[in-house]
Amino acid sequence: MMSLMIVSMLSASSPALPVWVRASGDYSREQPPRLAEAQVPLEPVQRKRMKDLQYDRMGDYEGVPLEQILRSYEAPKEVDTALLHFSNEMLVPVPLRELEKLGVFVAVRTCSAEACTAEFAPVAKKDQPWADRRPIRFTSNKVVVVAAADKRFSPFRHTSTLTGIELVNGRAYDRQFEVSEAPNVRAGLATFRERCQFCHGARGVGANFGWDYVKPIALYTYRSPKSLAMHVRHRESDAHDKGLMMPAIADVDDAAAGALWELLEAFAKNPLKPYTVP
Repeated sequence: MMSLMIVSMLSASSPALPVWVRASGDYSREQPPRLAEAQVPLEPVQRKRMKDLQYDRMGDYEGVPLEQILRSYEAPKEVDTALLHFSNEMLVPVPLRELEKLGVFVAVRTCSAEACTAEFAPVAKKDQPWADRRPIRFTSNKVVVVAAADKRFSPFRHTSTLTGIELVNGRAYDRQFEVSEAPNVRAGLATFRERCQFCHGARGVGANFGWDYVKPIALYTYRSPKSLAMHVRHRESDAHDKGLMMPAIADVDDAAAGALWELLEAFAKNPLKPYTVP
C-alpha cells in the first residue's frame, strides 16, 4: 500500500510514524496482526504559526499536517477514520473527512526567533484550584491543534506524543461497542463516544489511559450512578494527592451519567462485537 517513492524517502535519521490498517478480529480476545504497516517519514516539514490548544498560546512549529501523512499512504477504500495512538495510551478517532477542518499538525520541532528545538515543554494540566501531579510530556513529536474560541471539551488538550496511526472503517469500529439496543444504553454510548472513549476502553478494546470499564473490575459495581455523576462532573478535593488525572466534565448531567452507568453495566454483562468491515 505504501508507494515505493515514499518508502525510498525514509532514512535512518528521518522521524517517521507507523501507519497501518486494522485487521478484522475480536479485539477483546486477541490482537490481530497489523495490515500493510509502513513507516511514513515526517517530511518535508512545513513551518506554521498556530495557537496551541494545550499551551493556550501562539507558537511556531516545524512539522507535517496529519492530512499530508495520510495522503502518503494508499489506504483501502473502506477506510474512513484514523485512530491516533498516543504514548500515554489515549486513542483519538478522527474521521478523514474532518482532517482539513481540524487542522491537526504533527510538530517535530518548536521554534523561537533564535532557533528550533525538538524539545517540547511539558504541559501542566490545571483544573482549578488544583493542578495535576503528572504533567503531559513529549518526546519525538507533539500534536498541535488550534485552540477553540469557546473552550469546549477536546481530547487534544490531554494527548502526549503521537506514536502511530491506525486506519479503520469508522462504522465497524463503533459497532464493537454496541452491546445493547436498550434506549438508555444507547444514550450512554453517545456520551461514551463524545467524552470517554479517548481515555477509556472496555474489555481491552479502545483507549487504555484511564480505567478499563470491565477489567480487572467491572466499574459499574464500584460506583453507583450518583457516584459516577459526581466523579465525572467534579474534581475531587484530594485528586492531586491521589494523582488522579481525569478533568471535570461539568456538562454531563445526571441523566447522561445514569445512562453512562447503564452502558458500563452492559459492557460487563455482554461481549463486545468483533471488528468486521461491512
